[in-house]
Amino acid sequence: MAFELFIGLRYLKAKRKNNFISLITFLSIGGVTLGVMTLIIVISVINGFEEKMKEKILGVNSHIVILKQNREGTIKEYRSIIDLLKNYKRIEKVNPFVYSQAMLSSRGKTSGVFLRGVTASYISQIKDFAKIERVSFSLPFNKDIIPLSPPLSKGDSGEFDGIIIGKELASKLNVKLNDFLTMITPHRRGSLQNSLAGFKRFKIVGIFDSGMYEYDLNLAYISLENAQSILGINDSVSGIEIKTDDPYSCDEIVRNVRSRLKFPYLVRDWKEMNRNLFTALWIQKIILFIIIMLIIVVAAFNIISTLIMMVIEKTKEISILRSIGATRNNIRKLFIIQGAVIGIAGTLLGDIGGYIACMVLKKYQFIKIDYTIYYIKTLPVIMDPATFLIISAYSLAICFLFTFFPAWQASRLNIVEGLRYE
Repeated sequence: MAFELFIGLRYLKAKRKNNFISLITFLSIGGVTLGVMTLIIVISVINGFEEKMKEKILGVNSHIVILKQNREGTIKEYRSIIDLLKNYKRIEKVNPFVYSQAMLSSRGKTSGVFLRGVTASYISQIKDFAKIERVSFSLPFNKDIIPLSPPLSKGDSGEFDGIIIGKELASKLNVKLNDFLTMITPHRRGSLQNSLAGFKRFKIVGIFDSGMYEYDLNLAYISLENAQSILGINDSVSGIEIKTDDPYSCDEIVRNVRSRLKFPYLVRDWKEMNRNLFTALWIQKIILFIIIMLIIVVAAFNIISTLIMMVIEKTKEISILRSIGATRNNIRKLFIIQGAVIGIAGTLLGDIGGYIACMVLKKYQFIKIDYTIYYIKTLPVIMDPATFLIISAYSLAICFLFTFFPAWQASRLNIVEGLRYE
């Protein structure tokens, strides 16, 4: 192989009669570099976006949810289930909750929300709620300090109970801390007396910023007791939420809980509940990977052009090598090495360029995006070594495969024809 490597590198470095071949060689390297660098940046951004989405979802939602498939859609025996779940070592927190749709209105403005009735300790467990102390937005927020603990007690609200809403909902209803909201809920009982209980006044005791526009616009939290009362479900809950020690490896807990709680109970983890979102992200990643990989394929066609023209230019030298004992296999290897060197150089430069670009994006965050659509303000970047390895492997494989035809063509040259006019 030393012979083929030596001659192949000499061919690449030697001055050419036709400068156009040198230009195409540099364009080939540049094309591979551009494709690899672009692919690394795009996949790293998608990885960062996916990780940010997971963080925000886990910041608001529990890791596992237990529901009951019955006509009422409620769990009456939730206390015994909670006692059962406390025996699992990897389960850290268990909280019952009530879930329903409701209407909130204030000063003639109305908005539909998803109402969640939770325990007082629940809010403090949600990291994205617990870390918010101030809403630093323009009016109507007035930079109010947001007291989130205890968030749902009557306390300063006097005869009114507390409610926590998202900052987007507060902006839509034009309300701020300590303002009042009227809640209208669909009641589950049939009597006129109970149906009137679906109207209730609440005082805003907290405004949260989860980082997810849909959550901040559509979620509202009240106490579990208030939710049970206003919905008329007595001492029942809609479901039970579970927080584990590691949300990324809760499959075993789900299997164990499912083995204990058979039908009509439904046990789902956060990945199942957001499967459509993560599937869409995965499909998007694959599509972008294929599209951008076409840049490398185009560059690989340039490699073919470079090697074919090099074969034409070096016909005499190839014939001389054949005449002094070089085999067809030696000639094939010689040109495969040239194509491989172009591919390796382009891939290596693309890796370096992609790494530098990702570091710049990660550090300076100068590209701003629409928060209301993507739930983030700047491009998130997560560089995964596996991403670099996979992209590099694909790039090298494509470049290597595209060298076979010109290498085969060079090995088939007729020695007599190549030396006829020498």
